[in-house]
Amino acid sequence: MTEPQNPEPQNPDHGDPIPTRGTAAVGGPTDGDVHGGIPAVFTKALLFEDQDRGLDYAQGSVEQLTLGLSVWLTDIASDGSGRGQDASDRARLLGRMVDQLLTMSTLVELSLRQRLEEGDPTTAWILLEQARQQLGWAARTAGALRRAVAAKAGLASAPGDASDADAVFPGEEPPAALVLEYLLQRDLIPRPEYAGELMDMGEGVGVIPDPRPETPLELVPLQMLSATAMQCGSVIADAMPRTLVDRMAYGTYVARLVDEAAELLREHGRATVQRRLQRLADVAQEAADIVWQLTPGPLEVFPPREGGPAAA
Repeated sequence: MTEPQNPEPQNPDHGDPIPTRGTAAVGGPTDGDVHGGIPAVFTKALLFEDQDRGLDYAQGSVEQLTLGLSVWLTDIASDGSGRGQDASDRARLLGRMVDQLLTMSTLVELSLRQRLEEGDPTTAWILLEQARQQLGWAARTAGALRRAVAAKAGLASAPGDASDADAVFPGEEPPAALVLEYLLQRDLIPRPEYAGELMDMGEGVGVIPDPRPETPLELVPLQMLSATAMQCGSVIADAMPRTLVDRMAYGTYVARLVDEAAELLREHGRATVQRRLQRLADVAQEAADIVWQLTPGPLEVFPPREGGPAAA
């Protein structure tokens, strides 16, 4: 007795297959039986397809993060009040950090769109580097916010905050708006009597100011990739890494930036009892996790080697 969809002989009493003599045992791929498993062949095309799928999903999550941060900020006044907070240095710092993370997520979203929808890796790398710089400023603000939260709780600053020692409170900042207006007036309305004037921007008279944030978020390969993309473009890009390395690096840096942003939102959302920010941290974390999972790692891309750059 056989069934149409199961031609194997069945036991009429129990409906189980009737064991036959002489059938070879079928096992797993490591038990010595070549028929025990189906080999899975992983090709670059499959890796690229998986990564594109992950980046596409991450793009939707980052868009959701951008919208959520924007909505949260619409209820915050210029003095930091709103969302259950009174005007204070702490509230202003929290609002500033969220504003900076909003800009960062917008840049990451634009970078993903340029790479996935426009096929433009050059602009994608440049936007990702801009997102790194913006995340650096958010981390700098977060250092001041930690001290503001600790001060309100009557606690000393945590030892781990030493890297943010240069962060300041809003009331202690120089009149940046006046300096910017002066520079605009000097350069857009040039006058001979001011040609030899030198300014002291805090680093010494005549020293060119460095506007980059002093944070540990210096990712040298990302900065060099961005600069190389600007120099070489996307058509004649001899100096850019090969495709697999480029994809690995891009996915790694997207995941790292979004991961860091999630940590900042989670930490300070919890410290200031802003549950909306904690939920947005989960959105960012999910996007980062997907990209981490579907992006080939460095150990899968680079062969083992010893020595420094000269050995490459």
